[in-house]
Amino acid sequence: MAHPELPDPSPDDDARFEALAALATDLAGQFALAPLLERILRHTMELLGCDSGSICTVDEAAGTYRKEVDLGVGCLSGHTFPLDEGVTGAIVRARSSVIFDEYADVRGGHIAAPDRASLHGVIGVPIRWAGSIIGSCVVFSRDPARRFTHSDATLVELFATHAAIAIANARLHALANRREREAAVLAERERVARDVLGLRPAPLAAGPVDDPRDPGDPSAPGDAVDLDSSPAFDRAWAARPDSVGPHPVPVTSPEPAPRPRWRVLVVHESPIIRAGLARLLGSLQPGLQVVGEAGDAGEALEAYELLHPHVVIAHLDLPHIDGVQLTSYLRAADPHAAVVLLIHGLDDERVRGAARIGAVAFVEQEADPADLARAVLAAARGDSLMTADVLNRLAAALDAGGAGGEHLTPREKQVRLLVERGLPDKRIAVDLQISVRTVEKHVGAILRKTGAANRTTLASRSALHPH
Repeated sequence: MAHPELPDPSPDDDARFEALAALATDLAGQFALAPLLERILRHTMELLGCDSGSICTVDEAAGTYRKEVDLGVGCLSGHTFPLDEGVTGAIVRARSSVIFDEYADVRGGHIAAPDRASLHGVIGVPIRWAGSIIGSCVVFSRDPARRFTHSDATLVELFATHAAIAIANARLHALANRREREAAVLAERERVARDVLGLRPAPLAAGPVDDPRDPGDPSAPGDAVDLDSSPAFDRAWAARPDSVGPHPVPVTSPEPAPRPRWRVLVVHESPIIRAGLARLLGSLQPGLQVVGEAGDAGEALEAYELLHPHVVIAHLDLPHIDGVQLTSYLRAADPHAAVVLLIHGLDDERVRGAARIGAVAFVEQEADPADLARAVLAAARGDSLMTADVLNRLAAALDAGGAGGEHLTPREKQVRLLVERGLPDKRIAVDLQISVRTVEKHVGAILRKTGAANRTTLASRSALHPH
Protein backbone atom coordinates (compact mmCIF):
# COMPACT_ATOMS: atom_id res chain seq x y z
CA MET A 1 0.00 0.00 0.00
CA ALA A 2 1.45 3.37 -1.01
CA HIS A 3 0.94 6.60 0.89
CA PRO A 4 -0.71 9.23 -1.33
CA GLU A 5 1.80 11.91 -0.32
CA LEU A 6 4.88 9.83 -1.12
CA PRO A 7 6.14 9.36 -4.69
CA ASP A 8 6.81 5.82 -5.84
CA PRO A 9 10.52 4.99 -5.58
CA SER A 10 12.41 4.43 -8.80
CA PRO A 11 14.51 1.27 -9.34
CA ASP A 12 17.65 3.42 -9.17
CA ASP A 13 16.59 4.83 -5.80
CA ASP A 14 15.92 1.35 -4.44
CA ALA A 15 19.30 0.12 -5.68
CA ARG A 16 21.03 3.07 -4.08
CA PHE A 17 19.26 2.63 -0.73
CA GLU A 18 19.99 -1.11 -0.76
CA ALA A 19 23.65 -0.43 -1.52
CA LEU A 20 23.88 2.10 1.31
CA ALA A 21 22.26 -0.37 3.69
CA ALA A 22 24.68 -3.06 2.53
CA LEU A 23 27.59 -0.74 3.20
CA ALA A 24 26.30 -0.06 6.71
CA THR A 25 26.25 -3.82 7.32
CA ASP A 26 29.52 -4.69 5.57
CA LEU A 27 31.62 -1.90 7.04
CA ALA A 28 30.34 -1.98 10.63
CA GLY A 29 33.13 -2.42 13.14
CA GLN A 30 35.87 -2.59 10.50
CA PHE A 31 38.88 -0.28 10.82
CA ALA A 32 41.52 -1.92 8.60
CA LEU A 33 41.68 0.37 5.58
CA ALA A 34 42.16 -2.10 2.73
CA PRO A 35 39.08 -4.30 3.48
CA LEU A 36 36.91 -1.20 3.89
CA LEU A 37 37.98 0.30 0.58
CA GLU A 38 37.67 -3.03 -1.22
CA ARG A 39 34.03 -3.41 -0.10
CA ILE A 40 33.22 0.16 -1.15
CA LEU A 41 34.85 -0.36 -4.54
CA ARG A 42 32.96 -3.62 -5.13
CA HIS A 43 29.61 -1.94 -4.36
CA THR A 44 30.48 0.92 -6.72
CA MET A 45 31.47 -1.38 -9.58
CA GLU A 46 28.34 -3.51 -9.13
CA LEU A 47 26.04 -0.49 -9.41
CA LEU A 48 27.85 0.64 -12.59
CA GLY A 49 27.87 -2.86 -14.06
CA CYS A 50 31.67 -3.00 -14.25
CA ASP A 51 34.28 -5.46 -13.00
CA SER A 52 37.43 -3.30 -12.73
CA GLY A 53 38.44 -0.33 -10.62
CA SER A 54 40.80 1.12 -8.05
CA ILE A 55 40.88 3.41 -5.02
CA CYS A 56 43.95 5.51 -4.22
CA THR A 57 45.00 7.79 -1.39
CA VAL A 58 46.44 11.18 -2.33
CA ASP A 59 49.21 13.17 -0.66
CA GLU A 60 49.14 16.52 -2.42
CA ALA A 61 51.91 17.94 -0.22
CA ALA A 62 54.26 15.17 -1.38
CA GLY A 63 52.91 15.24 -4.95
CA THR A 64 52.13 11.51 -4.94
CA TYR A 65 49.24 9.04 -4.82
CA ARG A 66 49.21 5.47 -3.57
CA LYS A 67 47.08 2.62 -4.93
CA GLU A 68 45.30 1.10 -1.95
CA VAL A 69 42.94 -1.28 -3.75
CA ASP A 70 43.03 -2.63 -7.33
CA LEU A 71 40.28 -5.01 -8.48
CA GLY A 72 40.06 -6.74 -11.84
CA VAL A 73 43.02 -4.93 -13.33
CA GLY A 74 46.55 -3.73 -12.63
CA CYS A 75 47.59 -5.56 -9.43
CA LEU A 76 49.43 -2.40 -8.39
CA SER A 77 48.13 -2.14 -4.82
CA GLY A 78 50.73 -0.61 -2.52
CA HIS A 79 52.59 1.22 -5.30
CA THR A 80 53.13 5.01 -5.23
CA PHE A 81 53.08 7.25 -8.31
CA PRO A 82 53.56 10.97 -9.06
CA LEU A 83 50.43 13.13 -9.20
CA ASP A 84 51.04 14.24 -12.80
CA GLU A 85 50.17 10.76 -14.09
CA GLY A 86 47.14 8.50 -14.47
CA VAL A 87 43.44 9.07 -13.84
CA THR A 88 44.15 10.23 -10.29
CA GLY A 89 46.50 12.91 -11.61
CA ALA A 90 43.76 14.09 -13.99
CA ILE A 91 41.28 14.26 -11.07
CA VAL A 92 43.63 16.37 -8.95
CA ARG A 93 44.37 18.72 -11.85
CA ALA A 94 40.66 19.18 -12.60
CA ARG A 95 39.67 19.33 -8.90
CA SER A 96 36.55 17.40 -9.90
CA SER A 97 35.33 14.18 -11.50
CA VAL A 98 36.72 13.17 -14.91
CA ILE A 99 35.33 10.95 -17.68
CA PHE A 100 37.26 9.38 -20.57
CA ASP A 101 35.60 7.53 -23.45
CA GLU A 102 38.75 5.45 -23.90
CA TYR A 103 41.45 4.51 -21.41
CA ALA A 104 44.00 5.19 -24.17
CA ASP A 105 43.21 8.91 -23.68
CA VAL A 106 44.56 8.84 -20.09
CA ARG A 107 47.97 10.48 -19.80
CA GLY A 108 50.56 8.32 -18.10
CA GLY A 109 48.30 5.40 -17.25
CA HIS A 110 50.03 2.60 -15.34
CA ILE A 111 47.99 -0.42 -16.45
CA ALA A 112 49.99 -3.04 -18.36
CA ALA A 113 49.49 -3.48 -22.10
CA PRO A 114 47.42 -6.74 -22.00
CA ASP A 115 44.84 -5.16 -19.68
CA ARG A 116 45.08 -1.73 -21.30
CA ALA A 117 43.82 -3.10 -24.63
CA SER A 118 40.60 -4.42 -23.02
CA LEU A 119 39.67 -1.19 -21.22
CA HIS A 120 37.49 1.49 -22.76
CA GLY A 121 35.36 3.97 -20.79
CA VAL A 122 36.85 5.37 -17.55
CA ILE A 123 35.28 7.42 -14.77
CA GLY A 124 37.20 8.89 -11.83
CA VAL A 125 35.98 10.98 -8.90
CA PRO A 126 37.82 12.72 -6.06
CA ILE A 127 37.59 11.51 -2.47
CA ARG A 128 37.30 14.64 -0.35
CA TRP A 129 37.67 15.33 3.35
CA ALA A 130 37.48 18.76 5.00
CA GLY A 131 37.74 20.48 1.62
CA SER A 132 40.88 18.61 0.50
CA ILE A 133 41.32 15.76 -1.99
CA ILE A 134 42.60 12.79 -0.01
CA GLY A 135 42.02 10.10 -2.61
CA SER A 136 40.39 8.95 -5.84
CA CYS A 137 37.90 6.29 -6.91
CA VAL A 138 38.27 5.02 -10.51
CA VAL A 139 36.05 2.55 -12.41
CA PHE A 140 36.87 1.01 -15.82
CA SER A 141 34.47 -0.41 -18.44
CA ARG A 142 35.37 -3.23 -20.83
CA ASP A 143 32.33 -2.54 -23.01
CA PRO A 144 33.37 -0.50 -26.10
CA ALA A 145 29.87 1.00 -26.31
CA ARG A 146 29.71 2.12 -22.69
CA ARG A 147 29.85 5.86 -22.15
CA PHE A 148 29.84 7.13 -18.58
CA THR A 149 27.59 10.11 -17.79
CA HIS A 150 27.33 12.88 -15.22
CA SER A 151 24.67 10.78 -13.46
CA ASP A 152 27.24 8.00 -13.11
CA ALA A 153 29.69 10.54 -11.69
CA THR A 154 27.11 11.65 -9.11
CA LEU A 155 26.58 8.03 -8.05
CA VAL A 156 30.31 7.31 -7.75
CA GLU A 157 30.77 10.54 -5.78
CA LEU A 158 28.23 9.20 -3.28
CA PHE A 159 30.36 6.12 -2.70
CA ALA A 160 33.53 8.22 -2.71
CA THR A 161 32.20 9.93 0.41
CA HIS A 162 32.01 6.47 2.02
CA ALA A 163 35.65 5.96 1.08
CA ALA A 164 36.49 9.31 2.71
CA ILE A 165 34.81 8.14 5.91
CA ALA A 166 36.67 4.82 5.73
CA ILE A 167 40.02 6.59 5.35
CA ALA A 168 39.23 9.08 8.13
CA ASN A 169 37.93 6.35 10.45
CA ALA A 170 41.05 4.25 9.88
CA ARG A 171 43.28 7.22 10.63
CA LEU A 172 41.28 8.18 13.73
CA HIS A 173 41.33 4.56 14.93
CA ALA A 174 45.11 4.44 14.49
CA LEU A 175 45.42 7.75 16.34
CA ALA A 176 43.21 6.49 19.17
CA ASN A 177 45.30 3.32 19.50
CA ARG A 178 48.49 5.38 19.61
CA ARG A 179 47.05 7.64 22.31
CA GLU A 180 45.92 4.63 24.33
CA ARG A 181 49.45 3.21 24.20
CA GLU A 182 50.90 6.56 25.22
CA ALA A 183 48.42 6.82 28.09
CA ALA A 184 49.34 3.31 29.25
CA VAL A 185 53.05 4.21 29.22
CA LEU A 186 52.38 7.38 31.25
CA ALA A 187 50.24 5.47 33.75
CA GLU A 188 53.01 2.90 34.23
CA ARG A 189 55.60 5.64 34.73
CA GLU A 190 53.37 7.27 37.32
CA ARG A 191 52.91 3.97 39.13
CA VAL A 192 56.66 3.36 39.21
CA ALA A 193 57.26 6.90 40.48
CA ARG A 194 54.77 6.39 43.31
CA ASP A 195 56.41 3.09 44.23
CA VAL A 196 59.87 4.70 44.36
CA LEU A 197 58.58 7.53 46.58
CA GLY A 198 56.70 5.15 48.84
CA LEU A 199 53.34 6.77 48.17
CA ARG A 200 51.43 3.86 46.65
CA PRO A 201 47.85 3.63 48.00
CA ALA A 202 47.10 0.73 50.35
CA PRO A 203 43.83 -0.53 51.90
CA LEU A 204 42.63 1.45 54.92
CA ALA A 205 42.83 -0.66 58.07
CA ALA A 206 39.71 0.84 59.63
CA GLY A 207 37.55 0.22 56.56
CA PRO A 208 37.14 1.46 52.96
CA VAL A 209 36.22 4.98 52.04
CA ASP A 210 32.92 5.23 50.16
CA ASP A 211 33.55 4.98 46.45
CA PRO A 212 32.59 8.19 44.65
CA ARG A 213 31.75 6.28 41.48
CA ASP A 214 28.33 4.96 40.56
CA PRO A 215 27.21 2.87 43.57
CA GLY A 216 25.43 0.51 41.19
CA ASP A 217 28.67 -0.34 39.42
CA PRO A 218 29.95 -3.73 40.72
CA SER A 219 33.41 -2.97 39.29
CA ALA A 220 33.97 -0.05 41.73
CA PRO A 221 35.66 -1.67 44.78
CA GLY A 222 36.57 1.56 46.59
CA ASP A 223 40.36 1.91 47.07
CA ALA A 224 41.59 4.12 49.94
CA VAL A 225 44.89 5.23 51.50
CA ASP A 226 46.31 3.75 54.72
CA LEU A 227 47.38 7.05 56.32
CA ASP A 228 48.98 5.36 59.36
CA SER A 229 51.40 3.34 57.20
CA SER A 230 52.42 6.22 54.92
CA PRO A 231 56.10 7.34 55.33
CA ALA A 232 54.97 10.92 54.74
CA PHE A 233 52.47 10.57 57.63
CA ASP A 234 55.19 9.16 59.93
CA ARG A 235 57.59 11.99 59.11
CA ALA A 236 54.88 14.59 59.80
CA TRP A 237 54.20 13.14 63.26
CA ALA A 238 57.92 12.78 64.09
CA ALA A 239 58.42 16.50 63.41
CA ARG A 240 55.84 17.52 66.05
CA PRO A 241 57.35 18.43 69.45
CA ASP A 242 54.52 16.71 71.35
CA SER A 243 54.49 13.66 69.16
CA VAL A 244 53.99 10.38 70.99
CA GLY A 245 53.04 8.38 67.95
CA PRO A 246 50.35 8.32 65.31
CA HIS A 247 46.81 9.23 66.29
CA PRO A 248 43.61 8.20 64.53
CA VAL A 249 42.73 10.49 61.68
CA PRO A 250 39.01 10.95 61.01
CA VAL A 251 38.05 9.94 57.50
CA THR A 252 34.94 11.46 55.93
CA SER A 253 33.15 9.81 53.04
CA PRO A 254 32.62 12.02 50.00
CA GLU A 255 29.12 12.42 48.62
CA PRO A 256 28.40 9.86 45.89
CA ALA A 257 28.76 11.33 42.42
CA PRO A 258 25.55 11.68 40.42
CA ARG A 259 24.76 8.86 38.03
CA PRO A 260 26.10 9.41 34.52
CA ARG A 261 23.71 10.95 32.01
CA TRP A 262 23.00 9.96 28.41
CA ARG A 263 25.42 11.79 26.10
CA VAL A 264 23.95 13.59 23.09
CA LEU A 265 25.61 15.11 20.01
CA VAL A 266 23.62 17.88 18.27
CA VAL A 267 24.21 18.40 14.54
CA HIS A 268 22.66 21.44 12.85
CA GLU A 269 24.02 24.08 10.47
CA SER A 270 22.66 26.93 12.63
CA PRO A 271 24.66 27.75 15.82
CA ILE A 272 21.56 29.39 17.34
CA ILE A 273 19.43 26.29 16.82
CA ARG A 274 22.20 24.05 18.18
CA ALA A 275 22.40 26.15 21.33
CA GLY A 276 18.62 26.11 21.66
CA LEU A 277 18.43 22.33 21.30
CA ALA A 278 21.20 21.86 23.89
CA ARG A 279 19.38 24.01 26.44
CA LEU A 280 16.01 22.50 25.60
CA LEU A 281 17.11 18.89 26.04
CA GLY A 282 18.93 19.59 29.30
CA SER A 283 15.98 21.43 30.83
CA LEU A 284 13.25 18.98 29.77
CA GLN A 285 15.18 15.75 30.44
CA PRO A 286 17.84 15.98 33.21
CA GLY A 287 19.00 12.52 32.15
CA LEU A 288 20.31 13.97 28.87
CA GLN A 289 23.60 15.84 28.51
CA VAL A 290 24.66 17.53 25.27
CA VAL A 291 28.39 16.80 25.06
CA GLY A 292 29.08 18.22 21.62
CA GLU A 293 27.78 20.28 18.71
CA ALA A 294 28.60 20.11 14.99
CA GLY A 295 27.66 22.26 12.03
CA ASP A 296 27.96 19.62 9.29
CA ALA A 297 28.44 15.90 8.74
CA GLY A 298 32.23 16.08 8.65
CA GLU A 299 32.41 17.73 12.06
CA ALA A 300 29.78 15.29 13.34
CA LEU A 301 31.81 12.23 12.34
CA GLU A 302 34.95 13.56 14.03
CA ALA A 303 32.97 14.45 17.16
CA TYR A 304 31.31 11.02 17.25
CA GLU A 305 34.68 9.26 17.08
CA LEU A 306 36.06 11.36 19.95
CA LEU A 307 32.98 11.69 22.20
CA HIS A 308 31.12 8.37 21.65
CA PRO A 309 27.66 9.86 22.32
CA HIS A 310 24.67 7.63 23.01
CA VAL A 311 22.47 9.60 20.58
CA VAL A 312 23.04 11.87 17.59
CA ILE A 313 20.24 14.33 16.81
CA ALA A 314 20.75 15.76 13.33
CA HIS A 315 18.96 17.98 10.83
CA LEU A 316 17.88 16.13 7.70
CA ASP A 317 18.90 19.11 5.52
CA LEU A 318 22.55 19.38 6.52
CA PRO A 319 24.81 21.15 4.00
CA HIS A 320 26.85 19.07 1.53
CA ILE A 321 26.11 15.71 3.17
CA ASP A 322 22.50 15.37 4.37
CA GLY A 323 21.12 13.50 7.37
CA VAL A 324 20.50 10.31 5.37
CA GLN A 325 24.15 10.01 4.33
CA LEU A 326 25.33 10.99 7.81
CA THR A 327 23.18 8.18 9.23
CA SER A 328 24.73 5.68 6.81
CA TYR A 329 28.27 6.78 7.72
CA LEU A 330 27.62 6.58 11.45
CA ARG A 331 25.96 3.17 11.15
CA ALA A 332 28.86 1.93 9.02
CA ALA A 333 31.37 2.99 11.67
CA ASP A 334 29.19 1.90 14.61
CA PRO A 335 26.22 -0.45 14.05
CA HIS A 336 24.78 0.66 17.40
CA ALA A 337 24.75 4.38 16.50
CA ALA A 338 21.36 5.88 17.41
CA VAL A 339 20.39 8.74 15.07
CA VAL A 340 17.30 10.93 15.56
CA LEU A 341 16.53 13.11 12.54
CA LEU A 342 14.78 16.49 12.58
CA ILE A 343 12.56 16.61 9.50
CA HIS A 344 10.10 19.00 7.87
CA GLY A 345 7.57 16.24 7.21
CA LEU A 346 7.17 12.54 6.52
CA ASP A 347 6.29 13.27 2.90
CA ASP A 348 10.01 13.80 2.24
CA GLU A 349 11.13 10.70 0.32
CA ARG A 350 14.51 10.80 2.09
CA VAL A 351 12.79 9.74 5.31
CA ARG A 352 12.08 6.35 3.79
CA GLY A 353 15.75 5.94 2.88
CA ALA A 354 16.91 7.02 6.34
CA ALA A 355 14.58 4.49 7.96
CA ARG A 356 15.94 1.72 5.77
CA ILE A 357 19.51 2.64 6.62
CA GLY A 358 18.82 2.63 10.35
CA ALA A 359 17.65 6.02 11.74
CA VAL A 360 15.83 5.22 14.98
CA ALA A 361 13.38 8.15 15.14
CA PHE A 362 12.05 11.12 13.19
CA VAL A 363 10.80 14.32 14.83
CA GLU A 364 9.03 16.97 12.79
CA GLN A 365 10.35 20.47 13.44
CA GLU A 366 6.87 21.65 14.40
CA ALA A 367 6.59 18.98 17.13
CA ASP A 368 6.23 19.82 20.81
CA PRO A 369 9.67 20.22 22.49
CA ALA A 370 8.72 17.63 25.11
CA ASP A 371 8.10 15.07 22.33
CA LEU A 372 11.58 15.72 20.98
CA ALA A 373 13.18 15.24 24.40
CA ARG A 374 11.24 12.02 24.99
CA ALA A 375 12.24 10.67 21.57
CA VAL A 376 15.94 11.37 22.25
CA LEU A 377 15.73 9.75 25.69
CA ALA A 378 14.04 6.67 24.22
CA ALA A 379 16.71 6.42 21.53
CA ALA A 380 19.43 6.58 24.20
CA ARG A 381 17.81 3.66 26.00
CA GLY A 382 17.65 1.61 22.83
CA ASP A 383 13.91 2.09 22.40
CA SER A 384 11.82 3.85 19.77
CA LEU A 385 9.28 6.52 20.69
CA MET A 386 7.03 7.72 17.89
CA THR A 387 3.38 8.71 17.82
CA ALA A 388 0.81 6.41 16.23
CA ASP A 389 0.36 8.93 13.41
CA VAL A 390 4.09 8.91 12.62
CA LEU A 391 4.24 5.11 12.75
CA ASN A 392 1.27 4.73 10.41
CA ARG A 393 2.58 7.26 7.90
CA LEU A 394 6.09 5.82 7.95
CA ALA A 395 4.72 2.30 7.66
CA ALA A 396 2.83 3.30 4.52
CA ALA A 397 6.09 4.49 2.99
CA LEU A 398 8.03 1.39 3.98
CA ASP A 399 5.38 -1.19 3.19
CA ALA A 400 6.32 -3.64 0.48
CA GLY A 401 3.21 -5.79 0.58
CA GLY A 402 3.35 -7.49 3.94
CA ALA A 403 4.82 -7.61 7.40
CA GLY A 404 7.19 -10.42 6.47
CA GLY A 405 6.66 -12.40 9.65
CA GLU A 406 5.22 -15.61 8.23
CA HIS A 407 8.42 -17.62 8.78
CA LEU A 408 9.18 -16.58 12.35
CA THR A 409 9.54 -19.29 14.97
CA PRO A 410 7.19 -19.21 18.01
CA ARG A 411 10.00 -17.79 20.18
CA GLU A 412 10.84 -15.15 17.56
CA LYS A 413 7.19 -14.10 17.48
CA GLN A 414 7.26 -13.67 21.27
CA VAL A 415 10.41 -11.54 21.02
CA ARG A 416 8.93 -9.50 18.18
CA LEU A 417 5.83 -8.59 20.18
CA LEU A 418 7.99 -7.35 23.06
CA VAL A 419 10.28 -5.40 20.72
CA GLU A 420 7.25 -3.71 19.18
CA ARG A 421 6.13 -2.70 22.67
CA GLY A 422 9.42 -0.81 22.99
CA LEU A 423 11.04 -3.09 25.58
CA PRO A 424 14.88 -3.19 25.67
CA ASP A 425 16.75 -6.48 25.31
CA LYS A 426 17.46 -6.81 29.05
CA ARG A 427 13.77 -6.53 29.93
CA ILE A 428 12.84 -9.02 27.20
CA ALA A 429 15.44 -11.45 28.57
CA VAL A 430 13.89 -11.20 32.05
CA ASP A 431 10.31 -11.60 30.79
CA LEU A 432 11.15 -14.66 28.66
CA GLN A 433 13.74 -16.06 31.10
CA ILE A 434 16.47 -16.27 28.49
CA SER A 435 19.89 -14.60 28.17
CA VAL A 436 20.41 -11.16 26.65
CA ARG A 437 22.68 -12.72 24.02
CA THR A 438 19.87 -15.06 22.98
CA VAL A 439 17.50 -12.09 22.71
CA GLU A 440 19.99 -10.28 20.48
CA LYS A 441 20.21 -13.33 18.21
CA HIS A 442 16.41 -13.53 17.97
CA VAL A 443 16.14 -9.81 17.18
CA GLY A 444 18.75 -10.17 14.43
CA ALA A 445 16.85 -13.09 12.93
CA ILE A 446 13.56 -11.16 13.09
CA LEU A 447 15.03 -8.14 11.32
CA ARG A 448 16.55 -10.37 8.65
CA LYS A 449 13.33 -12.32 8.01
CA THR A 450 11.06 -9.28 7.99
CA GLY A 451 13.46 -7.11 6.00
CA ALA A 452 13.27 -4.37 8.65
CA ALA A 453 16.41 -2.25 9.08
CA ASN A 454 15.89 -1.72 12.82
CA ARG A 455 13.33 -1.67 15.65
CA THR A 456 11.76 1.53 14.35
CA THR A 457 11.04 -0.02 10.96
CA LEU A 458 9.72 -3.17 12.64
CA ALA A 459 7.34 -1.17 14.83
CA SER A 460 6.21 0.84 11.81
CA ARG A 461 5.32 -2.28 9.87
CA SER A 462 3.52 -3.67 12.88
CA ALA A 463 1.37 -0.52 13.01
CA LEU A 464 0.31 -1.18 9.44
CA HIS A 465 0.03 -4.97 9.73
CA PRO A 466 -1.09 -5.82 13.30
CA HIS A 467 -0.72 -9.48 14.20
